[in-house]
Amino acid sequence: MKITDAEITGFKLHKSKAIFHFGHVNHISGGNGKGKTTISEAITWCLYGCDLAGRTKEVYDRLKNKSAKETIVKIGVDLPQQDGSIVHYDFCRTRKGKSSSLFINGHEAKQYEIDGLIGPMELFLSVFVPGYFGTIGIAEPTKARNMLVSLLPKLDHADVTARLHEDDQVRIESLDMVNPEHALKNIRAEILENDKALGNVQGKIDYLRINSMLDVPKAIVEADENRLADLRDEFSRILCAVDADKPVLHDLAPLQEQRAQLRFQYDERAKKFKELKEKPLSEAGDRCPTCQREHTAEEAAAEFSARKARLKELQLECDAIKQAGFQLASEIEKVTNENAEAMLAYEGERRLKIEELQAEIEELSAVVAERAAKLKMAGDLTKQREIYDEIVTEQQEKKADMQAVKNFMLQYAEMQVEYVNSFLKLAKIQLFKFSGSTGEMTLDFSILYGEDETEYKSLSTSEKIRCSIELAGLLNQVRNISYPVYIDNAESVESFDEPVTQYFVASVVPKAVLQSEIVA
Repeated sequence: MKITDAEITGFKLHKSKAIFHFGHVNHISGGNGKGKTTISEAITWCLYGCDLAGRTKEVYDRLKNKSAKETIVKIGVDLPQQDGSIVHYDFCRTRKGKSSSLFINGHEAKQYEIDGLIGPMELFLSVFVPGYFGTIGIAEPTKARNMLVSLLPKLDHADVTARLHEDDQVRIESLDMVNPEHALKNIRAEILENDKALGNVQGKIDYLRINSMLDVPKAIVEADENRLADLRDEFSRILCAVDADKPVLHDLAPLQEQRAQLRFQYDERAKKFKELKEKPLSEAGDRCPTCQREHTAEEAAAEFSARKARLKELQLECDAIKQAGFQLASEIEKVTNENAEAMLAYEGERRLKIEELQAEIEELSAVVAERAAKLKMAGDLTKQREIYDEIVTEQQEKKADMQAVKNFMLQYAEMQVEYVNSFLKLAKIQLFKFSGSTGEMTLDFSILYGEDETEYKSLSTSEKIRCSIELAGLLNQVRNISYPVYIDNAESVESFDEPVTQYFVASVVPKAVLQSEIVA
């Protein structure tokens, strides 16, 4: 890529149009505040709508000329094609009020079209603006590392795996890993789930261990279980008790039969008494229906006396039978009461026995059930311990898998570092570091420079510029591109390795006007 020219209007110092032409090597000079940096700012704003730090929000208010009604920046660019030919493009960005437009070769375009032709903003700025990539490396090392890694060619996983320990090789192959970071994320999620599962199982183990301990010997447990079985058998026998278990009662049948006989005798005599009493008496002069003989007064008196005597006899017999009935009723009542008392005593004793058995059975059942529950808990405790051991074993395997993936990623990074640093001289990229306490290697990002391998943030201005030029060359080489490099504050650098691509050198000439000179 080569920037051939720039037309700048309404941008910072340039209220009216300023035209610049560029070659392969360009020298920009002038006094402080004369617009040397403005040229690089105009180029980045035209191509990406940003400033030299990659900021796009409210950047126009800082870059526009306050007196101009419109800002127009047009940049001419030669882009090499895959067939070796060169195609020229004119990129133009305009801004008037709140309205902005972007054009490619005079046709309205979108930002993604420029990105498709030139490349993403951060990659361009990392080469074009020495110090941009180093600043990201200090402020956002992970972002810088990810950007650099994304630019590097992908390594064959088999080549990386071949450098690992044999156990790690087996684990990586079993994981069928496509994306190491995705695999690591999944394994970490599984380990987290296992940690939660271990916590739950440990809670169950703690509960079961406390509540499953028996406080009596096993012989007592068995004796209580046998005793409970005997009590339940006895309870069932009492509930299903046969007549033989009941008390011997007085037989009321003979007395009832005797009472019935007395009743029959009484009723028979009472009937005779009534019939005899109601039968008409013969009076003197009455004739016999059979022989027609007349009854005498003596016969009538004798018949009256005989009936009276018979009625009295029957009355006495009835009274005697009634008296015998009263005595028999008293005896029946006595015997009945004795039977009732015997049955009441029997039922009371039976009910009391049932209640005693029920209470003992309930109490012993609770004890036996509690012990059975504890024995079951003991079985569950064994099972939970087995589950715990299984999860621990699985957890160890997962952690070993995770470490294998980490080792793969670190080996990948180490091989990438070997590749990256093969393009560098004094600069050095570090994608991992070793822990001082454990010696473990972890992912990292830092830029070092010089024989002492000083960190980028600790370099002098001239060292940062030289380091950045070298990094710009690195990014151009690993991506096989040829972005230009704009070296500002060049007066602070005594010497530097010239970039192999187009580059601009801006230096201060006190009180001089802005000049752009094509050196080569």
